[in-house]
Amino acid sequence: MKPFLKIAFLITAFSAFVPSLFAISYDLPEIQNKWLEWTNTERSKYGLPDYQISEALNITASSWSEYSKSRWYIDHKRPWQKLYYDFNKIWGWFNSKWVSFQKVSKTTFSESIWWNVYSCKKDDCTERLLSAVKTTFEMYMREKWKKYRPHYNALINKDFTVVGIWLSVDEKKHKYYITIHYGTKVLVKK
Repeated sequence: MKPFLKIAFLITAFSAFVPSLFAISYDLPEIQNKWLEWTNTERSKYGLPDYQISEALNITASSWSEYSKSRWYIDHKRPWQKLYYDFNKIWGWFNSKWVSFQKVSKTTFSESIWWNVYSCKKDDCTERLLSAVKTTFEMYMREKWKKYRPHYNALINKDFTVVGIWLSVDEKKHKYYITIHYGTKVLVKK
């Protein structure tokens, strides 16, 4: 085997055991803060208070994005769920993660999801991912003028105060899976 082939083989073999050394780099907190900034800018137009990041909802959003990445698609259906968006089943899923919500005007939570592709050949892919994520946000914003607008309604819900935002990246398929959990006051079970 030629020397450069041996090196390429060793790098490939080594990267299978230590994938983080060869993983793309991106600043998740920056992406979360940008989403929050875009959302709060829209909320301010209605005189609504800013959303605040909830670590409990970041954890649930992470769980759903990572699960979705592992199966290569994202939807709202939990493993035991038949309807596309079964509120009670998703409520049960949150409870299984030790998270519940205070009921305010018959409102508790909403889940917005999406996947998209990105392109990046740099060491730091934050800007490229931000650009791709912005298209997801803009898609939600286009619902503003539609009759059915669940994602936009979650952005401007007057009873929601907290949000969790997570992005899981599939480097092999150049896809990201984003989950946004909006809610009223989060009640973390102990």
